[in-house]
Amino acid sequence: PIYTLIVSGTQFFPDDRSILDNWYTDSLNRFFKMIAEAQRSGIVLVSGDVHYAEILTHPCPERVGYRNFYEVSSSGMTHSATEAKGIDYVIPNTYSSHKDRYFGRNFGMLKFEITDDNEVPDLVWEIRNLEGEIVLERRIKYRDLVFDPKIVKTHSKSWTAYKWKNVIEKKAEHVGEKIKDTF
Repeated sequence: PIYTLIVSGTQFFPDDRSILDNWYTDSLNRFFKMIAEAQRSGIVLVSGDVHYAEILTHPCPERVGYRNFYEVSSSGMTHSATEAKGIDYVIPNTYSSHKDRYFGRNFGMLKFEITDDNEVPDLVWEIRNLEGEIVLERRIKYRDLVFDPKIVKTHSKSWTAYKWKNVIEKKAEHVGEKIKDTF
């Protein structure tokens, strides 16, 4: 088994956010189609340029061909989104939840660790603050990164409905929190 890290200066997954740069829809669709045609297991995405850290999981296996498909973003060693108060309220929970985001200055580390029960190393992502403390962490086992050609439908029509349902729910949650804060 081989891990394949694919790196981009901008985030891959988040096509539900109007305030951040990400891949164009056509480019992302071609990228997912290329992955489906290659049928390669062990792919993990790495990105940045959002001025915070985030561990994302694609929620639609039919679109990507993986039951678990991850992207890790880390950026902001000199400045971060902590200056943008309330940014977490405008980020939908489609790909990550609040516990998977860190808004302080940070850097990412990647480790391969062999455990006693497996000869294939686990992939361990650590997001650290500038003091070097771990603020986010995710251990990924290779067996969770297996491409399944039986589930892939790269042009799943249900994806758009799923994505926007989450965007609307996040906006409703944000409005509810603001109303609670007011009283």
